[in-house]
Amino acid sequence: MLIRRASCLVATWEADGLVVEHYLTGVRTELSPLAVQVLGMLERPAPEEALVVALGSDHAARTIVADLIRQNVLVVENSDLALREDLLDAAWAWGLPARLLHFSTQSLTFRADSEDERERLRELAAVAPPPSPFKHYPVDSIRLPDTLTQFEHEPWSTLLSRRTRRDFQRSPISTRDFVTLLQWTWGRTAHGTSPVMGEFVLKTSPSGGARHSIEVYPLVLRVEGISPGLYHYNVRSHGLEGLSVAGGLEDEIESIACGQRWLRDAACLFFMTAVLERSMWKYRNAHAYRVLHLDAGHLGQTFHLVCTALSLAPFTTTATDNQGIERLLHLDGIAEIALYTAAVGMPSTRPDGTDGQAPPADPS
Repeated sequence: MLIRRASCLVATWEADGLVVEHYLTGVRTELSPLAVQVLGMLERPAPEEALVVALGSDHAARTIVADLIRQNVLVVENSDLALREDLLDAAWAWGLPARLLHFSTQSLTFRADSEDERERLRELAAVAPPPSPFKHYPVDSIRLPDTLTQFEHEPWSTLLSRRTRRDFQRSPISTRDFVTLLQWTWGRTAHGTSPVMGEFVLKTSPSGGARHSIEVYPLVLRVEGISPGLYHYNVRSHGLEGLSVAGGLEDEIESIACGQRWLRDAACLFFMTAVLERSMWKYRNAHAYRVLHLDAGHLGQTFHLVCTALSLAPFTTTATDNQGIERLLHLDGIAEIALYTAAVGMPSTRPDGTDGQAPPADPS
């Protein structure tokens, strides 16, 4: 079989020596001098036997080649990993900086709702208090008039009322509210054609270069008139495309959301993804990778404001296992990637009377 050097390797000098990481798989390996020599011999694919012979044809040579394959340092041509590397090279115009940042941050083991994490923060705060949310310069400042009390009508009251909610009534939202939320957050407000850019859409949120790379997949749990299940929102037709039923997904939701158990009670989750080709077509520089996250953030704020205007409880999070979301949506994680998750439900009154607002420890 033909073997080649993996194309998704990054190397760093660490305390124990030279370490390489395959950023698609997350496998890290400390390289011996002989392993470095092997990598240097593979400028192009070579038969495994030829490589073993070049290393001395002994048992140790075969062992090191096998170990490097197992550790994703070497890749067997036409293997699943080789095909995934080839797909990445074909699909991503953005180079190493964007690739490394993206793929090295996709699998999250953090549990957002755990006593261990709260205890860690308590211990940290005891020795290193959290930084102030305010910044100032040691110069005279100009006092400005307070306008927060001058506007009581919309949209000002909606902006003032916006809060992240983590308690939902385990009850459905109306079809009308669900459709309003979808259309006013992710739906198109205009559609046109440019001689250079081709078809384009406008939405209630801005997008870098009007590329609107973000897609949304509603996971309906409790919406009147709509069967529970996983859907794709078709922006062109303003319609739902059914992908699968949602029965028994609550455990998977909690796992994907890193222990955020309140999502079990939501009426609907919205998985936001990015179709990379839309942005890469116009912007070939890796800087555009950052724009995808800004676009998702714009949509998240719009989602919060629309929910607030509808008297619904909004929640957004990036504390998710994005690879798990991609498996749920049957995405390849290369041409289309998971970015951001939102949830909505009926607000639940908490025992302390805060009407489902975020707990004081995380008042977002």
